[in-house]
Amino acid sequence: MKRNLLSGLVCGAVVLSSALMFGGCGRTEIDAGKYVKIEFNGFDNYGTAGAHIDFSKMMSDNAEAFGLEKDNEIDKLAVEMDLEETIGGELDKKDSLKNGDTVTFKWDDIKTDDLEDDYKVKFVFKDKSETVKGLKEAEDYDPFAGVTLRYEGYDGKGSVYMDNKGDGEVSLKLDNSGNGSLKNGDKIKVTVNGNAEEIKEALLSQGKNLTVTEKEFTVDGLEAYKDVDPFEYLTVTFTGTSPDGEASVKLNDDCPIRYLDYEVSKQKGIANGESIKITVGGNYEDQGYTLSATEKEYTCEGLPFYISQIGDLTDDVINKMKANNKDIMEAYAASNWTEKMLGKMNFRGCYLITPKEEVDLGWGDVSNRLYFVYKVSTSSKEVPEYYWCTAYSNIIVLEDGTISYDNSEAKVNSVCPSEYAKDLGKYGASYYGYKDLDTLFNKVITSQIDKYKYESTVEE
Repeated sequence: MKRNLLSGLVCGAVVLSSALMFGGCGRTEIDAGKYVKIEFNGFDNYGTAGAHIDFSKMMSDNAEAFGLEKDNEIDKLAVEMDLEETIGGELDKKDSLKNGDTVTFKWDDIKTDDLEDDYKVKFVFKDKSETVKGLKEAEDYDPFAGVTLRYEGYDGKGSVYMDNKGDGEVSLKLDNSGNGSLKNGDKIKVTVNGNAEEIKEALLSQGKNLTVTEKEFTVDGLEAYKDVDPFEYLTVTFTGTSPDGEASVKLNDDCPIRYLDYEVSKQKGIANGESIKITVGGNYEDQGYTLSATEKEYTCEGLPFYISQIGDLTDDVINKMKANNKDIMEAYAASNWTEKMLGKMNFRGCYLITPKEEVDLGWGDVSNRLYFVYKVSTSSKEVPEYYWCTAYSNIIVLEDGTISYDNSEAKVNSVCPSEYAKDLGKYGASYYGYKDLDTLFNKVITSQIDKYKYESTVEE
């Protein structure tokens, strides 16, 4: 009996010891701080610290408590997600660290009831501190070592260029604001390009201590210039039709400057009376020349021009166009209507459209278009009268004053389509036109108002 009692006491002691080891109620006690890993990087005074919790290690060390089997990856993933969603914390200091500093990983306000309900674990959370060590000292760094400047041009109008930009570790900015006006003895600065403090911080993280942020250089070696008027050697010619004239510029062969660059303020879309400006530049400095003038204006004159107002047309031209309009209408009526159906053609005036200045014309657009508007009467009871128009496009006044246009290009169908079909005779033919003047105006003029301005002599 005594042996049995002793055996019972030993067994009870074993059970009690196990209960204590597992944190009570068969649970495994986990010191979470054991799995916090703190790492240091960077350089002394500019070091950084980072921390993470090794949940994989925590699970492998306590697989039985978490109910994990060796090859069950799905369960492992589920447990890891539960841990990551519940347990977390952060360091009290993460940057600007020096050797000897202390950083502490502080846990969040963590509630582990759900975890302890789901698994046979009991967590213990204690802040974990470590001393910063192993950070190296940053070395002094001069980004201008090896930088060289090159001077080109001539004394008083020289330019500077940075041939060697150093080691390229830091972007450098050359102050070339004086280019084109530099003289021997001028001082040139090269500076760190960007926020110096931010760049210094970035370099210190690489172990480089930025000791200088600018350096001064002295201009030397520039020669003297010779003066020349470049416009004595330029020939400017205007061609085409106003307001769509074109300007061309030719550099004469006797120009002492071998290469002369020039910029023309406007080369296309030029009207008579309009001035263009030519500005000269280029690499003449390399050849030892300065310019006595760098810009000059030239006025366009004598080009044929597109009419821009109805008054540009002579009475003779207007009458010829009217005669052509009458022929067009009579020929159409003869071919498509029954006999004597056409009545009077009462001329009501003209519309002239011309492009707005800010509009770039595209394919199919016109430089001008002149509409002749008529009130036409017929013997049809359904359509006793209606409004009709023709149009002439791209009308030009030539250099000798002759007005050029093409009768065969007179538009009818495209500018005055059939508004609605009415049988005016044989073949079930309709007419081209509009029932009232407002409709004609809207279809012909308003529909193009985004590109064209208009002049009108039309009366009801």
